[in-house]
Amino acid sequence: MLMTAFSLAGIGQPASAVSLSQVKTVYLLPMSHGMDQYLAERLTHGGVVQVVTDPSKADALLTDHLGATFEADVKELYPEPKPVVVPAKSADQKKKDAKEPAAETKSDELELKSSGPEHAPVPARSRGTVFLVKRGTGEVLWSAYNDPAIRRPKDLNRTAGKIADGLKKAINPASPTTPGGK
Repeated sequence: MLMTAFSLAGIGQPASAVSLSQVKTVYLLPMSHGMDQYLAERLTHGGVVQVVTDPSKADALLTDHLGATFEADVKELYPEPKPVVVPAKSADQKKKDAKEPAAETKSDELELKSSGPEHAPVPARSRGTVFLVKRGTGEVLWSAYNDPAIRRPKDLNRTAGKIADGLKKAINPASPTTPGGK
């Protein structure tokens, strides 16, 4: 029973293995050559992780680039909340507000809001590495390298399958008591 408690708490496992096993939902950032679409299908079909279209529901992000562009994407997906400052009204202003009916907002005064995040263009050529990044910490939990010259749909699909299989093995490593990891 004590051993079960330790294994549930992740004691005895590397910290990254514990973090990786906690990833259940993933948001895929746009990738070169549409690789994100192939990965979404393979990750979902293989039951590796749940792919979400709402980044606020993701445990981690899957991307083919890191650095300034990635950090800008993260800031756009997860903006820091801005504090709301409400100035105190004077007694005269409170009386004036109580006497006047609420002003109607004119249509030309409405603020236009974007329908979704605008992403910086994905580099035309990926360097071949896909990264799983923990949301909130920016910790790279897992990565895989594949030939960046692959561009044909058949090859992209095969590569996405290899990436999905590698991630599945990393999330669910073979237990030492199971022969052959089966």
